[in-house]
Amino acid sequence: MPRHREAWRALTTAKDLPNTPRVESLAMSMNDCPVELLDMIVERVSSDKGLRNLRAVDRTFCALATPRAFRQVYVTNCLPSALGLKALMDCDKLAKTVERIVFRWSQPSGNSAAWPCERHTSL
Repeated sequence: MPRHREAWRALTTAKDLPNTPRVESLAMSMNDCPVELLDMIVERVSSDKGLRNLRAVDRTFCALATPRAFRQVYVTNCLPSALGLKALMDCDKLAKTVERIVFRWSQPSGNSAAWPCERHTSL
């Protein structure tokens, strides 16, 4: 067993030290963390998928991650993508967070060169 695990086990199971607080009682919940610290965590997430996952954690992370998750939106020339953009723009709260829309056109034949052209539009 690695040394750090042995030390942790000794701290969490110290029964012979009656005046020593147990480690579990010192644990901090996410609700106790300052919003600034949680915001720093959100800033460190670089992937869109990671930001979307953070939005599902709780209301605080959702509020902090949403502006970053929808800062840049990708749209393709297919109907589901266009409908997704419309739904996003119909939601005022989310629409305000969009700073850039990236349009990607694909070959209608289903060619493996899926993105022959990219256009960027900044709002």
